[in-house]
Amino acid sequence: VIVDGGILCPVVRVDTALAQVAVREAGAGRLVVLYAVATTRAPTQALFESVSGADPARISYQIVEGAWAQFRGGDIDGYCASIAAAADAAYEDGAVAVALAQASMSGAAPLARRGRPLTSPAAGMAAMLQRIAERKT
Repeated sequence: VIVDGGILCPVVRVDTALAQVAVREAGAGRLVVLYAVATTRAPTQALFESVSGADPARISYQIVEGAWAQFRGGDIDGYCASIAAAADAAYEDGAVAVALAQASMSGAAPLARRGRPLTSPAAGMAAMLQRIAERKT
């Protein structure tokens, strides 16, 4: 994509970047993908499985019950706390990596105590910066 001034800027799908980072970080271990909206399960699973190239049985998908109602009700602190608690539970249950499937969930990452869940904004930014750096060399 060409932006103002003729500078070439890469387009990065943040959900794809998240899936790539999560699968890589999990390695052969267990990856838990958390999501808050039930309708995102199928496309999220399809994306992670297309990226993984590995045994899909090592990836589990878990809805954070009640979180989306908190978000829609304006209780963002409660939303983030619920997601962080679900991430902590996943780490306690043996997850090597936890991915927060929706960008709106990223505020929960610093609240987790058992590990640092991966977020799509951070993964997308890292992928974009890497592509820019590769074009400069």
